[in-house]
Amino acid sequence: MLVGQFAPVTIRLGEDGELQVHDPSDVTIVADVGLRVVCKAKLRWTFLGFKVPVTLDSLAILLLPAIVKRGDVDVLVFRLEIEEADIAGLPTGVDSRITDIVNHELEAKHVELSWDYAATLNHQFDLPDLLKPVERLKLTVGGARVKASGGSLALAIEFYVDVLRGLPPAASPTPPLAPTAAPLSAGSKLVHAAKAPARWLKSAIVGGLAVCALWGPYFLGRARG
Repeated sequence: MLVGQFAPVTIRLGEDGELQVHDPSDVTIVADVGLRVVCKAKLRWTFLGFKVPVTLDSLAILLLPAIVKRGDVDVLVFRLEIEEADIAGLPTGVDSRITDIVNHELEAKHVELSWDYAATLNHQFDLPDLLKPVERLKLTVGGARVKASGGSLALAIEFYVDVLRGLPPAASPTPPLAPTAAPLSAGSKLVHAAKAPARWLKSAIVGGLAVCALWGPYFLGRARG
């Protein structure tokens, strides 16, 4: 029995309390409620004035299943709740009061069993090569419902199915078009700019020599006279 494998187990209560559950004797399905487990237990909690373990001859624990949202995902949760406790040596009224206090603590501390079923069941299956280009089958979990009825606890999960195909063959790269006219590069602009002053200097020198040849004898004659 799966539930029996959980026992013995200790549930922390408050700062220094604990509920030790052991020897499950009966497990039943409660319609529209969940799972009832009858067992024995020991309770120790200074908040209740019990500094030594108190024996519970019989403890009925309910595991209440529900689909709840945690963050952005839905998870299956089994919340713990004490349905009935029989504490040795205490009257029934005190048993009920202690049961209420312990249940309040269990709820406040979110003592529960949870399963992120979508993380477990979402899957992609590789398909045989003969189905190319179909490569994988993808299963994605949708909604879910959980229900206790008759002698079973049922979990119904909705799946979405997608077929994934391989990528199409890569197209050959298109060769770049030949330029109609070679643009002037930055380097050639700099070369042309550097040659312009040289041509201007050459013209200036030639012009200066011509002036000297024409007017030189006249100025020399004036200087001798």
